[in-house]
Amino acid sequence: MRRREVSEAELNQILKLRERDTSWLSIQRKTGVPRRTAKHAYEEWQRRQSIEELKAARVNVATEALREHVNSLVELAKFFTAHLDVPDSPAESRSADQVINSLWENDVLRELGPDQSYYHLSESERRRISLQNRLLFESLQVHTYEKVRWDTLANWKHSWDACVSLFSHLRREAQDVMKNFIDQESGLLHAIQRGNRKNSDVTDLTDEVLVVLWKRILDDTVNPESAVAQVISGHDGTTDFKSVKIGHKVVFSSKDKTLSEKVASVCNGTYRNLCSGKEADIVNPLKNHVRTMRTAFDELIGMLNPPILRPLVIRTRCNLCPA
Repeated sequence: MRRREVSEAELNQILKLRERDTSWLSIQRKTGVPRRTAKHAYEEWQRRQSIEELKAARVNVATEALREHVNSLVELAKFFTAHLDVPDSPAESRSADQVINSLWENDVLRELGPDQSYYHLSESERRRISLQNRLLFESLQVHTYEKVRWDTLANWKHSWDACVSLFSHLRREAQDVMKNFIDQESGLLHAIQRGNRKNSDVTDLTDEVLVVLWKRILDDTVNPESAVAQVISGHDGTTDFKSVKIGHKVVFSSKDKTLSEKVASVCNGTYRNLCSGKEADIVNPLKNHVRTMRTAFDELIGMLNPPILRPLVIRTRCNLCPA
């Protein structure tokens, strides 16, 4: 026998009566719906409600997971662009890939507490965080493949690696140039080594000249006629002496004023030759690579800006996106 259909109005009445714990026999009397039919309709309504609630819960979970995914990608993009820079020293020897890989060895998503440090974590936890960052970076590239010119990053990497390669050539050239200046006066090298009150040698003088040269390349203020070394007066309580200062660092100090002036002259001559002699064939490419790197990370900062990145991630999918 076919079960009697229950109208929407009857179902609403049944629901209200059940909220007051009305018995099925009383519901039958009050609604005219057979108690078995009323009970079946009520149970079907409960089942449909459970399914809808489960669907809503899944939607809420997926929505929250997507929100966390988007926020993670935004945080990673901000961290990445904030740390993408030019070499801060001519002593830099890491490759571009090594620099980028080192970025992932950080608490990018700020999961650690204020008293915790990435390098104080267990090895397995450090690997987990590093892998998580790498996967997120791959995800970021997938989401932004059509809108972000990732070849810009390739340009940055090429120029970084070129700078590191040129640094080693420049250091050798600087050492040769300084040696030639010192060798022009017999006994000068010995006088420098013997008369220096500072615990440094000719290599340290060369390195400090390169530090100032690199800073001027970064500031675009390279000028062959501008000195890098100056002689300043000093007194240690008992002795007057003359020091050679390169940038903000005193690299040579002696009671012999003439010797200090010669050291300053050697340093300034080395700088001048690096800027304008045949060694400028190294300095000029460095300038160009600095411009390329700065253009690259400025473009990436613009393309990965959060207001641009968020809707882009939401409209696209990657393997880490919630189902």
